Amino acid sequence: MEAINMAEDNLLYIKTKVHRLCKAGDIRGLKAILSNWDITEYFHEIFNHRVLHEGEWTTPLLITVRNGQENVTRFLLEVGKIEVDTTGTVVINKEITKRASPLWCAARLGNFAMVQLLVENGADVNHKTSVSSTPLHAACRNNSVIMVKYLMGKGADYSLTDSNENDLLLNCIVYGSKDVFHYLLSINVDLFVQDKRGRTPLHMAAENGHVAMVDSLLKAGAPITKTVVGHTPIIVAAEYKKSEVVEHFIKTSLCSRQEKIDALELLGATFGCHPVKQDSQKAIDYFCRAMKERISEGMDPLIKSDIHTVKAYGILKESESLSDLESLSRDKDTLCSESLAVRERILGPLCFTVPCFVSEYGTVCGNNGNYEKCISLWMHSIPMFIRQRKPPFDTLMLILQIFSEMFAIERKPEIKTVLACLDFVTEETQIQIEKSREKAHADEEDDDNKPYHPSSVSILHVGLFFMVIGLKLAVTEEDKSLLKQSTKKLVDKHAACDGYTLLHFAVDFETGTFNDAIRTIVSFPNADLCALLLECGADSDVSSSNQQGRGPLHLIARYSNSVTDLQCLRKILHLLIEHGAHVDATDNEGRTPLDVCATTVAEVILKRHQRDITLKCLAARILHARKIQVADGISTELNNFINRH
Repeated sequence: MEAINMAEDNLLYIKTKVHRLCKAGDIRGLKAILSNWDITEYFHEIFNHRVLHEGEWTTPLLITVRNGQENVTRFLLEVGKIEVDTTGTVVINKEITKRASPLWCAARLGNFAMVQLLVENGADVNHKTSVSSTPLHAACRNNSVIMVKYLMGKGADYSLTDSNENDLLLNCIVYGSKDVFHYLLSINVDLFVQDKRGRTPLHMAAENGHVAMVDSLLKAGAPITKTVVGHTPIIVAAEYKKSEVVEHFIKTSLCSRQEKIDALELLGATFGCHPVKQDSQKAIDYFCRAMKERISEGMDPLIKSDIHTVKAYGILKESESLSDLESLSRDKDTLCSESLAVRERILGPLCFTVPCFVSEYGTVCGNNGNYEKCISLWMHSIPMFIRQRKPPFDTLMLILQIFSEMFAIERKPEIKTVLACLDFVTEETQIQIEKSREKAHADEEDDDNKPYHPSSVSILHVGLFFMVIGLKLAVTEEDKSLLKQSTKKLVDKHAACDGYTLLHFAVDFETGTFNDAIRTIVSFPNADLCALLLECGADSDVSSSNQQGRGPLHLIARYSNSVTDLQCLRKILHLLIEHGAHVDATDNEGRTPLDVCATTVAEVILKRHQRDITLKCLAARILHARKIQVADGISTELNNFINRH
């Protein structure tokens, strides 16, 4: 046997070759490596090395299981100490799963022989993927009762939940695994289990339209409870257009008269405004059935209560008679609007599908050129999204795009709409600040002034876009005053990302506008926006530095396209210097704004102001340049001042 010199290149070659042989199912090639080369010292490293290929990140064992190579898998498990629960990333049926173990992979592929082989060699039957999916959950996807029974017999826990808090029973219902579902009912699993939205197995079966499962659950004594937003199973079925389930509940008399009416109205409303599969006739039919139930003879009439007129929907009130519904059937747009109103009344604003339907119909209106109603609907959906802790970024961007289309045809949006959008940005920014503080508190690194959040750059950009549009529309003194008030609310949040404040973004030519449509009405750097921010309290950000140590003055000095926009360059430079920007402040590389100048104009202006450098600045520069240690106990503000020079 040849002992090989395992230099780094040789070791990588062996690792890659072993992985390739395992992937191809070449036992002969693997045996040749083991018999001809002495790799004992590196065995563990070689046979547990991960290789990235076509989106999958796998070890030799994982790739053999992934490809169904049972003989190679058995060989690998027999020849040495291979980690049987080694994890990686696999793609099965175009679905990417991270931290998948070989056992999870075998169960997901429905390979029972491979499952048995891995379990016999010590595989963890309760190992979880990155989304907490277990091998039992994977076996459930294939509706494999024999595999589920086997795994449970080896200690697999059916009560373990995935990242959606779905246990094995809930997963069976989601994926329609009828055989596994009935097996679980036969062993009396918990029917009271709930996911994070408060949905029980009965809710899930209703939502997915499984009438037989609903019937089996009811016969097994499943409770009829409400979700966290107050929905019973029949309401959930109606919300998702599962008419057969609704009819089953009505037929079995397991709902009150009011619930029956609500379910029928909700079915009609969902058919009436569904963004993809709208069916006006079904909508009217269900509305009429509900109305007849409200006014049925021999019973007290049930009048609609708690109806609040929503201006965005453009209707004064909901239909209150069969004749009203007859008129409604002749107007598709009004039918959609009333359907949205009915859904919001029954489901409530905290139901996540309510703002989604409103937003989708707003898109339809926008595509048809009805910009006013489009914006009105989107504006109505945003507070609901925010209450549900869903970032409104996408909807705000859609509004900006509609604004650009309106400007293109010389139809200006209302200033009050722009200001309302800016207030939404401020509200979302506050939510992000709170999230970042919670995270910082958990990490014991709280910082009140610099919240970081993945989407904070985007939301701050959007806020600036609305400010620029507001500047275009604010004509009267009242409008200007209101714009300043809304701007100040956002400025006062002191929001930043990677050290970039609103002022940094306003003067930086690299501030993106995301798409060409918005670029037609918003551009950067923007002198008027800079002036607005400074007037509203952003002067404290003049000396702030980003992660590269650059202040706003550094960023505008780098503006190379200023030849065509000299007025903007001059105005921003003067504004920043007038509000306290230091022309001798240095970035992390020790460069001043003058050192990074891209134009002669900027160079002339900055040199003119060099004579304004104070004794304090000179002292700070000497301390910093000579690396003189300052005394302990000086203020953070003074220490930062020295470091900036």
